Amino acid sequence: METLFEMTNNNTTNDTAHDDKPKVWRLMLMPNMDAGGTKCTRRDYLYLLYYCKEKGQMGVGWQIDDPCPNDKKKHYDKTIKKYGSYYDGITCNGLKEFMLDKEFMLDKPCMNIDDLVWITYPTNYESDEDAHANKKYENAYICRVTSDWRYEEENETGMIVNIRNCRWSNPILKTDLKSLYPSLYKEVVTNQDQSTCRLITDKKTKKESIDIAKICGV
Repeated sequence: METLFEMTNNNTTNDTAHDDKPKVWRLMLMPNMDAGGTKCTRRDYLYLLYYCKEKGQMGVGWQIDDPCPNDKKKHYDKTIKKYGSYYDGITCNGLKEFMLDKEFMLDKPCMNIDDLVWITYPTNYESDEDAHANKKYENAYICRVTSDWRYEEENETGMIVNIRNCRWSNPILKTDLKSLYPSLYKEVVTNQDQSTCRLITDKKTKKESIDIAKICGV
């Protein structure tokens, strides 16, 4: 399997027909946290990562007792009502963008089929000794969204319930990203704020992400 560095130097492309102006996002796969919401183990993260890769999907948490999978707006409002007071003013940060469409978002951006999503290890969270030692986990992934939002109340992870299908790239070495695309590396890997799902607005990063997706065949 060629690395991104090798594919770039060899001018390898796996281009297929896609939207040539997709939005680009950064998504944090979030394993279960402790009561304070600040710790996750590397084992938890890798289990969730490999599960999502195997299933061809990505997702976020915020499970509710009475879901409304056929009514996005009602479901979102119920989620906010349940979790709104849990997060120091951050109310399910990124869920709205992840699940709602332009009918509800009006002029604000929302995730759509064919958008690109970066997934990396959530380095801004404190970890146990094993996770902390490996928190700069070496791989990143770029994915292409292939489905609308759905609510999946029961799955093997017990961690994510708000789901979208996606096509995953092969692992991309962070060292390759840092070497070949330093500004993208800073935006996608280093800049990990508290948003579970964040839109990438930097034009250079967006263009480079589209180029990488073509190289990786997603």
